[in-house]
Amino acid sequence: MIKRLITLSLLLLCHSVSAEDGYHLYIDADYSNNSASAQSIELGIRTAFDEVDWQLNGRSVKLLALDHHGSTPRSKANLERIVTDPNALAVYGGLHSPPLIANRDFINNEQVLTLVTWAAATPITRPKGEENWIFRLSVDDSKAGAFLVKNLHQAGLSKPYLLLENTGWGRANERTMAGALASRSLSVAGIDYFNWNITNNHARFLLEKIRLSNADSILFVGNSPEGAMISKAVVTLEKPLAMPIYSHWGITGGNFAEQIGSKDLSKLDIQFIQTTFNFFDSPSTILSERALKAAAQQLGAEASGEAIRASVGFIHAYDITRLLISAAKQSKLTGIAKEDKSLIKAGLESLASPVEGLIKTYQQPFSAYSTSNIDAHEALGEEDFAMAKFDIDGHIRLINRSD
Repeated sequence: MIKRLITLSLLLLCHSVSAEDGYHLYIDADYSNNSASAQSIELGIRTAFDEVDWQLNGRSVKLLALDHHGSTPRSKANLERIVTDPNALAVYGGLHSPPLIANRDFINNEQVLTLVTWAAATPITRPKGEENWIFRLSVDDSKAGAFLVKNLHQAGLSKPYLLLENTGWGRANERTMAGALASRSLSVAGIDYFNWNITNNHARFLLEKIRLSNADSILFVGNSPEGAMISKAVVTLEKPLAMPIYSHWGITGGNFAEQIGSKDLSKLDIQFIQTTFNFFDSPSTILSERALKAAAQQLGAEASGEAIRASVGFIHAYDITRLLISAAKQSKLTGIAKEDKSLIKAGLESLASPVEGLIKTYQQPFSAYSTSNIDAHEALGEEDFAMAKFDIDGHIRLINRSD
């Protein structure tokens, strides 16, 4: 169902737009290599807008999907296309941080209202100047590294090896993780970077280096394809590498569990950061039951936790869309997207009423950004983080909430 919706969205882009087309919302995400995350984000947006009949203050809304394939230049081309659309109101980002980091100045210079639902790199929401059009409802790496280190240390571990993807996201995590380790007087056993599409041979080479380093754990930052390749190597080495892995959540954005398989998954000691709501472990509310039922109907599935893959994308996209809708409701929109995106930006920074979401009820989650108020466009904090793991069936289960 979602693939059909994506196809329809992409086809819509082939038609010329007019001033009577209503507002256009875009998704700029990786539908090719990490499709589960992009589809989950799209499903969350659609579910939230279904609740208001695809209207913002009486004006119709269309959702248009663009695939950047995980490529920064493709994302830039998509953004350039969006700014030429007179009906473009906002764009949702996807799983990858590098496109948002690289294109941050373009986004702010062109005043592209951007809603981040997954990408976690610290610099995304923190430009050098005062102009900031990027809002995030997701994990923030300035806090995520410390959270992972805290949980590792509480488990009695003290000498992790940092295994990081070779991108701006990976390098930013090296800085935050190293700082968090130093603050606890813990040492780093070693650091290595890997490129996307890592081979089995290179994964094995890195793991043998880790074995020789006397590390007692691994801090991992990477996405599902590379995480699966490295994890398969962990359990298939001639002498399996028996140490826990504390991972960022990039591995949950694809089909990691399916690639590993239940047999090898049961041999892995791996946990990863999530936010504090999921459809398996969190108490049900009227809102969560309604959202799950509506999402399942779109998917043609039963309303259960198994229905939504890469569910964190759905959860965050659903919540931030409810914030967007609330910001629009309290603003006197003109019907002219170029003017109204400024009004909605101001509304997001000054939400007057609480907004119920899946993770929590949001009380003024955003405020006006300045270089002295660098968390202004972050809706979540460490209190909204939890650790999680895959169960034997590949479902994500929460382990604990933040202290």
